[in-house]
Amino acid sequence: ILLLFDFSELVRRASSKPDVTLLIVTQMAFLQLPFLYQQVLPFIVLFTSMFVLWRFNRSNEITIIRITGTSIWQMLLPIGVCALLIGMFDLAAINPLSTTMLAKYKSMDESYFSSAQSKSSVSETGIWLGNANDNDITDMRVDKVDLDQGQVFDLMILELDKKDRLKRRINATYGTFQANGLTLEEAWVFPVHEQPTFHQRLFYETDVTLSQIQESNIPPETISFWLLPSFINLIEKSGLSGIKYTLHWHALIARAFWLLTMVVLAATCSLRPIHKGRSGFLIMSGVIMGFILYFLKDITYAMGLASTLPILLAAWTPVGISAMLGVAFLLHSEDG
Repeated sequence: ILLLFDFSELVRRASSKPDVTLLIVTQMAFLQLPFLYQQVLPFIVLFTSMFVLWRFNRSNEITIIRITGTSIWQMLLPIGVCALLIGMFDLAAINPLSTTMLAKYKSMDESYFSSAQSKSSVSETGIWLGNANDNDITDMRVDKVDLDQGQVFDLMILELDKKDRLKRRINATYGTFQANGLTLEEAWVFPVHEQPTFHQRLFYETDVTLSQIQESNIPPETISFWLLPSFINLIEKSGLSGIKYTLHWHALIARAFWLLTMVVLAATCSLRPIHKGRSGFLIMSGVIMGFILYFLKDITYAMGLASTLPILLAAWTPVGISAMLGVAFLLHSEDG
């Protein structure tokens, strides 16, 4: 179902792009599928747990299990462990596959559907920014950024023609952003086939802005869970903020445990005896509760990105609330 919806949306976007073929659209749809699956995984666990428990309840197996003296917690233990193992497998194996495929998807999306010509990346060699216009291509590398002062340090600018041939290289100790460019300090200019020249101060006109450098980080969804800690360290050493990567790392761990709490929530909606009625109402309540908690996760995540909430609180609040609600309902049911 996810694949069909995504495929239809890509076909709609490709309708105005003659060079985007059906094969390209199909490839992009499959590349994004693991990422979409991860987004709905908590709902998959919620609905399947509700269905399993409802079938047990309908056939009176739960009543028989309770008569033997088995508690609700013992009964839910196998399903909960299964959900937790699914979450761990998703974190350890599916996530690296998803990030690799999503990175390829985003690259194809920029190539076929985006009109922007600027590219950026962060690596061990520094922060790289690229801009292209009708005449030439400019690549800029900076080693460190001071966002408060609006300065970049140890920068190198490469000017290339459309055939990727070097036209000029500029090295500077540091640069300060101005309205429409950079003021370079202690700059060396190396034209091709000419003698280099030194400038104590040189103004360089460019479309690159400080905000573009600040947002030059690659999307956290395209970085594997296992590579995120080292990437966070790399980002922070460059002088950029690693909040969204740290938050995403904690959110990935929290999602694995959120699957366990979804089993507990499913139990609160599916264990009511059939003869008491209102089972349909309780199941619908569980579905609505799941969606509300999902939107709560988005809200706390956005607040974490804005530094309104601490990272740990933003990532783990939905899991904590889900667990407390589920445990409270089940304790009330057990007492009853």
